[in-house]
Amino acid sequence: MTAMKLAVMGAGPSGFYAVSRILASLPLMSYPDLQVHMYDRVPAPHGLVRYGVAPDHPEVKNCVGKFDHAAQDPRFRFFGNVLVDPTCTSSYQYPKAVPLPLGLMFPYYTHFLFAQGASQPLTLSTLPEATPGLALVHWYTGHPAAPPTPPIPIDAINHLSIIGHGNVSLDIARLLLRDPASLEVFEDLPRHVLQQLEKSTVKHVTIVGRRGPAQVSFTAKELRELMGQPDVSFEHVDRPLLNSARTDNELDRPMKRILDIISKGSKVAWGTSEKSWSLRFLRSPLGCNPSKKELRLGCNTLTPHGQAEASGKEEVVNTDAVVSSVGYRSEVSSGLQPWFDDATGRIRNSNGRVTDSLGHIVRNLYATGWAATGARGVIAAAMQSGYMAADNVLADLQGHVGDSVPSPLPSEPLDGLPVPVDAAEDRITDYNNWRTKIM
Repeated sequence: MTAMKLAVMGAGPSGFYAVSRILASLPLMSYPDLQVHMYDRVPAPHGLVRYGVAPDHPEVKNCVGKFDHAAQDPRFRFFGNVLVDPTCTSSYQYPKAVPLPLGLMFPYYTHFLFAQGASQPLTLSTLPEATPGLALVHWYTGHPAAPPTPPIPIDAINHLSIIGHGNVSLDIARLLLRDPASLEVFEDLPRHVLQQLEKSTVKHVTIVGRRGPAQVSFTAKELRELMGQPDVSFEHVDRPLLNSARTDNELDRPMKRILDIISKGSKVAWGTSEKSWSLRFLRSPLGCNPSKKELRLGCNTLTPHGQAEASGKEEVVNTDAVVSSVGYRSEVSSGLQPWFDDATGRIRNSNGRVTDSLGHIVRNLYATGWAATGARGVIAAAMQSGYMAADNVLADLQGHVGDSVPSPLPSEPLDGLPVPVDAAEDRITDYNNWRTKIM
């Protein structure tokens, strides 16, 4: 078997799951020449687990123990603060990161795994003024490239509208509405964020979606947690709307559970609490007037196939700020262009094997996680995707690749590290020192 030198672009959960499976399947005693190099543009590893999971959800981060174990393998190295392919369309600038073009990287590796996620928020053309939900997520998780102040003036607003019926919207609402004193126990919540939440004046959050109750993207777990917040009440949803949603014969058990939770409502009776929240269905944003603090919504109907259709009716909601959380796409760069599908916002692939524009598998190139599937699924989905990518790598090492076009990677890679990395060693973090370097 050819000695593999694998580069992984992105240190999030899918990449780590892939690496852990590869290292476990190729034991050190039998494969001492294997090398796995993982790169990330921020100094700390773990990606979405660290800078996407809400800080009051520490149980979701239990997977870090598995990643720590994989990182102790002497064949593994982590290179933090390295911006691979710096021409990418990033939401942030990373001026302190070491730039590393893919063209300078490829000659050093036999295999390459794209695991950089999907970190570019989708925007709504009708709401250019809306604040991306990701900006709030990066604020309350302490992302190193995000400003330390909240992206909306939470100490000067009363009502917040969030566009999008996903888990991120529920996370934002929960963190803004729950008692800040209850957040003190969570070590991953930055202290400056806690201090800012203590000054928050947000009293009501409205979460708006273009389709009906049976088409929401959030999970029962997230919904139940928000419904159960002490001293936070939920505005009841119209019974006819819920009853209509229940008539769908194709509803699965998770969606039926969500409808039951919505129907039951919050533990705190509506109208009896200082803080509250609501879900608005069948509404699409048409525009907002920040000076008048108005959000204009179009009223929709639902087609038999569950798609939103404009009815022609409109309504205006009074609100102090608008946040948009309607999905994400992967960032594109000149180096990724040959394998990037701009229509879907992800890397072209066939079950984790990168393909060209004609659908041909490109030898020794792989994609995993949201870079491969698009921005959907939770950590468990990242694990499945990572394991699939690892299995592809392992099968191809055994010569089971099948029909494919030549790889841009060499069969005999250059020794050592790419020149920009080797020349900037003092600016780069490794798995053992990243904690001390980001303090």
